[in-house]
Amino acid sequence: MGDICFKNAIFETDAIFSNSKFYSPINFDHTSFKGLAILDSCEFKENVVFLYTNIYETLSLRSTTFRRSLNLAYINLRNASKIESHDIKLAWKSIPSASIGYDLSKNENMWKELPKHKDIQETYRLLKLEAISKKDNILAIQFNQKEYEKHYLKLWWFKNIGNKFILFFDKNISNFGTSVLRVLLWFLAINLTLYLKYYYVFLYLLCIIVFCEILGLFIQICGYILRMKLDSFVSKFILNFIIEYRYLYFFYAILAVLVYKDMTIKPEPQYGFFESIYHLTISAINNVVSFFKHLSNFFVDNDKWQDQLNGFIQSFLPFTDIKDSISELLLQGCVNISLLYQVIKSFRKYSKKL
Repeated sequence: MGDICFKNAIFETDAIFSNSKFYSPINFDHTSFKGLAILDSCEFKENVVFLYTNIYETLSLRSTTFRRSLNLAYINLRNASKIESHDIKLAWKSIPSASIGYDLSKNENMWKELPKHKDIQETYRLLKLEAISKKDNILAIQFNQKEYEKHYLKLWWFKNIGNKFILFFDKNISNFGTSVLRVLLWFLAINLTLYLKYYYVFLYLLCIIVFCEILGLFIQICGYILRMKLDSFVSKFILNFIIEYRYLYFFYAILAVLVYKDMTIKPEPQYGFFESIYHLTISAINNVVSFFKHLSNFFVDNDKWQDQLNGFIQSFLPFTDIKDSISELLLQGCVNISLLYQVIKSFRKYSKKL
């Protein structure tokens, strides 16, 4: 069975599709719903697109699951009509390309069944505005985070480097202001790094970030080219662990440096390219072993670590140590202001502010 297309159709009364399952793509092409369009508790196995569809009252998508994609970028909401989207579940099959900002999805058909990042962004924007109109701030913040994420993926590093870098910082530090734990870990880890003056750790972190970006993109491209099934629990766990939880690697990297100061993270200059990668990998494995080896002895010297802890706490106050240079004070001040802003923004869902 091919695509189901409602082309130039007009529903004069309420159209009720509740509790239905659809196994083929659904295309509402220049369709008008004069009454209610109710698709509550439905499950769509394939793509759904509302292409220049007119909604005059309400499009209800409560508890509806979209297994592939939902495209609302071209919908027309007439006469103050609205979209009900409580407990909606969206899954996008187009492959994100975080590193190069290019949409790797299949060529879209005439109904735009596989939307680009800009279409997905517009869909989330509409859902966000509808949630705001109902004062559902928690749901609005979730849609807002997804909207920013798709906007980030849409930008090119070479064409929009300024905006891309700001969103890159916002994404990795606080997941666009939605992860309190992540930004608090960054706050403590970066201040501890500045306090102990291990500035080269930032280069180490940058290498890990770039590596995770490239690795995540490589896995997704391979899955697309080889038509691999990425819906299994194991594959989702691996992808999420590499892509979504990268900050765990970052925090471990800082702790590993602080606990075991004598570790080697640079290959010898006489090594070739592949030998350098090999020795760097061996060094990273040794760092992991050394981390757990020395973790048990971390607080053995109580007096020493009490002094270190007191000094670290005092370092949050800019003028406690007069011997610090102005550049160090400015650096720590700028970092803390940026991170504190991220902390405040991450508590929005608890303060009910978007």
